[in-house]
Amino acid sequence: MPSSQLTSAATIKLELLLRRYFSLLLMLTTIEVVANAISQASLLNNLSWIFLGMLLLGQLVLLFTSWLGRGRHFWFIGYGILSLLLLALWPLAVVAPAALPYDFQPWMWWAIGSSAVAVAIGAKPLTALFYITVNAALWFIVDSSQFGGASDSLISMQDSAYLFFSAGAVAGLIFLIREAAQASDQANSEAIQSTLQQARTDAVERERQRIDALVHDKVLSTLLLSANAETPGDKQSVVKQAKEAISILTATREGTNDNAGFTPLGLFRALKRAAIGLAPDIQVSILSGGTERIPALVAQSITEATLQAIDNANRHARASQIRLILGSPTPNSLDVQVIDNGVGFRIDKVPKDRIGIRASIIGRLESLNGEAVIESSLTKGTTITLRWSA
Repeated sequence: MPSSQLTSAATIKLELLLRRYFSLLLMLTTIEVVANAISQASLLNNLSWIFLGMLLLGQLVLLFTSWLGRGRHFWFIGYGILSLLLLALWPLAVVAPAALPYDFQPWMWWAIGSSAVAVAIGAKPLTALFYITVNAALWFIVDSSQFGGASDSLISMQDSAYLFFSAGAVAGLIFLIREAAQASDQANSEAIQSTLQQARTDAVERERQRIDALVHDKVLSTLLLSANAETPGDKQSVVKQAKEAISILTATREGTNDNAGFTPLGLFRALKRAAIGLAPDIQVSILSGGTERIPALVAQSITEATLQAIDNANRHARASQIRLILGSPTPNSLDVQVIDNGVGFRIDKVPKDRIGIRASIIGRLESLNGEAVIESSLTKGTTITLRWSA
């Protein structure tokens, strides 16, 4: 998995929240549009009802898909284009322009604001800015014409300026929040990469220490025996030991790799440093840790899930104490516990959109054929146990 994709929890959560808030805005907009369309029915022809039906269909589809978090970017842009098209065709829906009251305001006014926000969510910044500009300009043309009631040009200009600046402000806020979420994800990715690199470095260092120990035990002892060998029997013994030393060192060299994987002990040491960096008051205990190799993907996923669990406890649980217990009870196994004394929660009430729990913790362990056990109750804290074995 590329480092830039190690974690995107903040971005995913933000996008879901944006779509849900937009769904609420769209629901209010739909009510306003329908109410004003009904009140203006006597001034408009049947084409107005067709326009209304098309707009409502687009709004309802976007409302439900947005609330479920399944709205694709092109749907938001498509809704914006539909709204702009209906505004441009508005003159066709007016029966008698001269009969429109002076203070008349087409019911499309209540839709074009939400369409600008939709494009801000679905499009890139420059595209959204272009759309908002065209949207405001087109509204000024329609509203100040006889088909919009021929209201005072100054009022139409004020409305257009309000549309431009309010939609632009919302769009700017969306882009700034997205950048902050991406920066958070990047920081998390770098932290995870740093943790994994520390674990890898620890594994390499332990490998080198093992080789140094072999050199000391085998080579030096062979040299000492050789220096003191006097009888043919001693010399024969030296030759035998020298061959054994050469054989062991050759096998060790062939099996050595400076890009060695991870060991449980190295991973736990790195996790301890990362956990303290994330939550300085956390209590970390390393119960055991082997030196056998574990796959890089396992080390990465365990790291991501552990840091996510600590982050949840640190930010949401309102805990006064967080504990991290690390162990390798059997060879080729990992056992990680994150325990807090916070407010807790009901597991059966966890929403499906809780990315931090379902995807970042449970999903990651399941992808390894591991297990994530979450025990929590209100006011009694939470214990998250991550288990993996080869």
